[in-house]
Amino acid sequence: MKPKPLQKLVARILLISLISQSCSNSSNLPISIKKSTDDNQQVVIEQLVNKQLASKKGHLITFYEEAGQLRVKFKEKVGSFSRIHTLPVYIEQGIEIAPVANSKGSQNLLTHVHLPKNKQPGYVYIGNMGLKGGVGSEDEQEDEEPKQEKRKGKKRVKGEKEYEKKEEDRYQKKIKVRRRGKEEQESAKFKRRRVSPYSSFGEEQTIEQPGKNNLEEYQTLLRSGMEGESEAQFRLGRKAYEAWQKQGTEESAHKAEVWLSKAAAQDHPMAITLLRELADSSSSVEKDIVQSSVSLPIELWQEIFSYLKLEDILPARIVNKDWNELITGYRQTGIVGVENKLKSVVNPTGWVWTIDKRIDFKNNKKLNKLTPERISSFAFYHLIRNIKSLPQAFWPHIKGTKIQSIDLSENEIGAQGAVKLAKYLQDTQVHTVYLSFNGIGAQGAVEFTKNLQGTRVHTVDLSWNRIGAQGVEELIKHLQATKVHTVNLRLNQIGAQGVEELAKNLQGTSVHTVNLSENHIGDQGAEELFRYLQGTRVHTVYLSSNQIGAQGAERLAKQLLGTSVHTIDLSGNHIGDRGAEGFAQHLQRTSVHTVDLSENHIGDRGAIEFAKNLQGTSVHTVYLNHNKIGAQGAIELAKHLQGSSVQKINLSHNQIGAQGAEGLAKHLQGTQVHTINLWANQIGAQGAVEFAKNLQGTNVHTVYLGYNQIGAQGAEGLAKNLQGTSVHTVDLTSNQIGDQGAEGLAKYLQGTQVHTVNLSSNNIGAQGAEELAKSLQGTSVHTVDLRWNDIGADIQRLLVEQYPHIKWSFSPVFF
Repeated sequence: MKPKPLQKLVARILLISLISQSCSNSSNLPISIKKSTDDNQQVVIEQLVNKQLASKKGHLITFYEEAGQLRVKFKEKVGSFSRIHTLPVYIEQGIEIAPVANSKGSQNLLTHVHLPKNKQPGYVYIGNMGLKGGVGSEDEQEDEEPKQEKRKGKKRVKGEKEYEKKEEDRYQKKIKVRRRGKEEQESAKFKRRRVSPYSSFGEEQTIEQPGKNNLEEYQTLLRSGMEGESEAQFRLGRKAYEAWQKQGTEESAHKAEVWLSKAAAQDHPMAITLLRELADSSSSVEKDIVQSSVSLPIELWQEIFSYLKLEDILPARIVNKDWNELITGYRQTGIVGVENKLKSVVNPTGWVWTIDKRIDFKNNKKLNKLTPERISSFAFYHLIRNIKSLPQAFWPHIKGTKIQSIDLSENEIGAQGAVKLAKYLQDTQVHTVYLSFNGIGAQGAVEFTKNLQGTRVHTVDLSWNRIGAQGVEELIKHLQATKVHTVNLRLNQIGAQGVEELAKNLQGTSVHTVNLSENHIGDQGAEELFRYLQGTRVHTVYLSSNQIGAQGAERLAKQLLGTSVHTIDLSGNHIGDRGAEGFAQHLQRTSVHTVDLSENHIGDRGAIEFAKNLQGTSVHTVYLNHNKIGAQGAIELAKHLQGSSVQKINLSHNQIGAQGAEGLAKHLQGTQVHTINLWANQIGAQGAVEFAKNLQGTNVHTVYLGYNQIGAQGAEGLAKNLQGTSVHTVDLTSNQIGDQGAEGLAKYLQGTQVHTVNLSSNNIGAQGAEELAKSLQGTSVHTVDLRWNDIGADIQRLLVEQYPHIKWSFSPVFF
């Protein structure tokens, strides 16, 4: 049920009001004052209103009147922060108010402050005893607790230092036990033991501010945290939390929330506890929400939670049991096992509560040990969307998860496994399945396809499975009545006869994309394939490496007229100059807009004739990379792009050189070309500079110049000449630019439109990265790729923190 517009408005107002309350740190608990008689109530108020008194424990409180009731304002110190409480007042019957009112700044033994605690509202009590029911004030409890503990014979650690030392000893013992290989047993003890979130271990005192002496230790801890180690994430979060308590900086609080949330998502018990403490210490919003949660309709909670993304929902579910129940269906946190399916009270459909990256069970040391009984229920049913190498024990439980893509490539599941998987896909959200290299065979592929009827699967990869001609014919027949629109049948020994039968049976299916690369199709098979594509929905065909020659390319192009095909990949064949020309001649009046003729032995003549024949076609994207095109061929090709629809052209890995790059750029004026790839063309420093100069007045906005020996001087010169061009994306991968070149390039990007720069594999070190970042200030650059350079983890972290407006890409640091 969708929330109505009025409910959406109320949800937004609620969020704003809650945020406003958190900013003022006001609890505003709606609890009535305990009245004395109606006759003396006003007298009491008049005696105490606007008075500032000190409680029994020295808490300074100020009385005021609100709606005819007496309340107090009280400032609580939390580290370097202050939190303002507004509390109701309870007065014991028969108490003389005058002495209390006249006590001024001295401590009044009759005034007790009870702070909000454990979801219970706070209050101020004036009297000799606690409230009825034996509940004393906060001040009284502070005095009484040691006595109570002594009477009950409790053994408690005295003093914070002793407590911390005890927790440190426990921690070190735990680590030693882990190293002896008793990880699972100790983990269970760890979860059962109640550990204070305020413990501070001496070995971590310098982690927040890494220096020369502990840099290696910090980098190791940081790397472990980034790789998903929950203990490292907890330790990083705890140190940030302690720094926040001491310094009170927003940055420390944010770091604590980020790291603790990551650890809590893996059900780290101490992280869950400490994250809850952080939430309680930061504001009183959660308490207000808990109190109002009973009365809010589900539609409003659904609207409120719809604003939360994955990084927000992880800490949100452990704010309190009510929220956890709304999100997971369970009041208890840390539920494990596939038998515990989620029963969310709010409907999460369409929400982004999932992990974007692929979760790999085979290559992750922690995941490959998980069983259906031990996996986090919340993670399995709610967070995972894209999964690789999921063990067969989990397959029966896919139903009810958010899993949409399953990659079981190279898992040796065989024919029987493929059929079993297909049966378990019924009534799931899975739409993409990768089964490459599994020895499925013809019969297994056919039975797998039969069982796809009734599922949501639309993309299937069955490459490299020895399906053969007969198998592929039967397989395609069973795609009728399925939702499958994309099929990868690469490397399946289909041959010319098999591909012809495949094409005949595509009629009536939903298939629009088919990959038939490396199937020994040849000229005859290619021609027959396209002949039978008439009347089908197929618009994209991959025929890479199929022994198709010049004659085959021309003949298949003749069959394109009347089909829906708009994208065709003929890379890695033997088309040559004559084939490129003949193929292009027959593209007139077809729907083809993207052509890949890379690796086809095409030289200058073939490139020129191909470009000539693009006039009047719909082609806008051309791949001519890995051919034999030289300077003259590139220049003439550019000339013939005038009047064509070509917008993107890939000429990487040819022999264009500096002169060719310059001439090509000159002739791009007046064309529609906006993206050009000239990787690996021996352009050099001077060629790069001249190329950039001649981009003035063109539509080019994206340039790939990787692997061209441009160097520091060339990079700087190129940047100078980008002034006044439309270029916004520059790829200079692997050009020996170094520190000096990186800094120089950045300086001259001032005043350009460049916003994305790729400087991966350029021998840039820590100093170069820092100078680059400094020089980018004031430019339009928002994305920088520095992967595969010599930049350590500490500098990576520094750049991310100091230049948060830039999206940085770094390679992982290994020790």
